[in-house]
Amino acid sequence: MLEKDDIVEVCAQITKGYVCGYPSGSEGSAKATGVLLSPIELRAVFPLALMRICVSICMSNYNATLQPDNEYILITGQPGWRMLRKVVHELGGVGECTQRYLARLREFGLYTE
Repeated sequence: MLEKDDIVEVCAQITKGYVCGYPSGSEGSAKATGVLLSPIELRAVFPLALMRICVSICMSNYNATLQPDNEYILITGQPGWRMLRKVVHELGGVGECTQRYLARLREFGLYTE
């Protein structure tokens, strides 16, 4: 999600894959397994994904203070900050992105509220 142009679409596609499942069984069985999410859970996915990125950035920065010579620790930091800035400054904020995400789920037939 961090380096993608359309993070809302990426999140919607990941949710679709999670909810719709994946083919399982033997020799090309088309039976799909998936997880049903309630409307409340679906509304929470995009903001929670952003919060997870915030936690990664915070942990990365904290760990960098403990190990300043370890460049690998900062690998999430810059792309994470770029994505958060994009959400706030270019995409209308978390609320607007969440609404776009839910609209995409409606198009998939996964969200009906």
